[in-house]
Amino acid sequence: MTEQENEFVFLGGEVSKNLGIPRSSLTKYCLALEEKGYRFIRYENNSRAFTNKDIILLQRMKDLVREKKMTMETSAQVVLSKLPEDEKTGTSLNRNHYETDHSNEMVVAQEQVGEQENKAITLIMKKLEQFNDVMDRLDLMEQELKEIKSQNELLQEQNEQLQTNVEANSSKRDEKLVSLMREVQETRKMIATAKEKKWWKFW
Repeated sequence: MTEQENEFVFLGGEVSKNLGIPRSSLTKYCLALEEKGYRFIRYENNSRAFTNKDIILLQRMKDLVREKKMTMETSAQVVLSKLPEDEKTGTSLNRNHYETDHSNEMVVAQEQVGEQENKAITLIMKKLEQFNDVMDRLDLMEQELKEIKSQNELLQEQNEQLQTNVEANSSKRDEKLVSLMREVQETRKMIATAKEKKWWKFW
């Protein structure tokens, strides 16, 4: 008896109930996998038997189809891309090789699926926290940029006012300088005139 024949297997009705999908949908999932080369275990009457591995695989497909909006064909390709070739082939077997009363095994399969879902949720929450941290930092940076922009505008206004004051003071200074030079010239003329009068008086 092979290692695979030592596993508990599940009937289609149990699997569809466990996955929360109609039996017809389960058949479609199985056909999509088989078209990609996957092989389920078969009873002598050619009906499918499902192992824990099959159930986990089908659960992943269901999640991709419902949550990621993938087609069954694409989801089958995705889940099978992670399986080694030697795990894609089932076998034919006699129904007597397997027990069909295995509620405990079904619970184990559910727990395995639930554990994977919990890991996925944990990862999503971690990514969400990281995203929120990034958004908080972006908000802080945006606030700092606004403050810098406001300060630059204030400095620009002060610079323009200073430039205006400098130009005004420079203009006043030039006017005073011109006025002073005129006064100096007039004073020199007055001095020269006074000297000339004294010279003529002396003679």
